Amino acid sequence: MGHLNVIQKVKDKVAAFLAVNLLSVKHFKIYLFVFEALGGYLDPSIPVVRTILWIKPPKNFYKLNIDVSISSNIAGFGGVIRDNNGFLVAAFAEPLNIAEYNPAMSKAILYGCHLCTTLNVVNFLIEVNSSFNFIHIIEEVDSCCNANSFYLILEIKQYMLGLNYSFHHIMNGGNVCASWLARLGWVLNGSKDFFWNNCPNQLRVYLKLEEKKVPYVND
Repeated sequence: MGHLNVIQKVKDKVAAFLAVNLLSVKHFKIYLFVFEALGGYLDPSIPVVRTILWIKPPKNFYKLNIDVSISSNIAGFGGVIRDNNGFLVAAFAEPLNIAEYNPAMSKAILYGCHLCTTLNVVNFLIEVNSSFNFIHIIEEVDSCCNANSFYLILEIKQYMLGLNYSFHHIMNGGNVCASWLARLGWVLNGSKDFFWNNCPNQLRVYLKLEEKKVPYVND
């Protein structure tokens, strides 16, 4: 596929620059995971403090962060919608009776998309943890996937019609607000939406930290 060729060419170019010392790990600063993904080598004997920064969406766009949390026989999902200033638009959490990760993520995305359309949010980026494969959602042709996800994905695609959206992966440890909400979903009796006036204090703290571009340390 074309995008795979582009990615490989970028990795080859990075490798060439590394070989002649035109690039090094110091050029990637807080984006060490990008350095590794492009083929860079981090010496495990050298301690590295990894920092993760939540990035605000571009002007006139919103960002929807989503996560699920599954532990033994309890599960929940959560998400948060923010504008290009990092301000809260809405957040949500819900308990789940699904113990499979991919169907749970699909249900979370469906809820988030429904809330976006309800709030007339039409230009947005969707960020999910890197362990979730969203290829079945963005493909134009309906393809084979987990049977428990198939109809959820069809419904997601229906909600996406007419919306200007894109999916992105976020590094594990950088999806703090959505992860906290997903764990909150464990103890709820049903779905709950949050706005600033009823936002839990702990979530407010995380939102303010990310609004001020305070990085998280992930060691």
